[in-house]
Amino acid sequence: MTDLRIGVAGANGRMGGEIVSAIGQTHGAALGAVWEHENAGGINDAYADSGLVLHPGPQVQVGQFDVAIDFTAPNATAGLAAWCADNQKALVVGTTGLEESHHSALDAASQHVAVLDAPNMSVGVNVLVSLVEQAARMLGPDF
Repeated sequence: MTDLRIGVAGANGRMGGEIVSAIGQTHGAALGAVWEHENAGGINDAYADSGLVLHPGPQVQVGQFDVAIDFTAPNATAGLAAWCADNQKALVVGTTGLEESHHSALDAASQHVAVLDAPNMSVGVNVLVSLVEQAARMLGPDF
């Protein structure tokens, strides 16, 4: 079985670093590309012990990953969604603060590639949301 090659947007950020670490501990996954915004520190330098170079975007690494994971900023996410659609790369988004225009960009990209938009990937929060939905159904509209 070939490993799923993952590209990480915002690899130097807090969540980017956590994602890179998780990829390294996940059977069947491999870190394929890392990038940051063009004004970030470390651009064009070796990235940690990965053997990869930190680039100012995914463009030069297009053949090195199958899916991009993004926990960056709303405008960067919208731009990456369009890029992923143009380059046939699946996209996982955990960016918070997305507005209607950003969601529209994700919707447009999802017409061409797989897009998962989950602004809160915390297991605890998602369990609570599910419990609230269940309670609302059980209690009914008059409660």
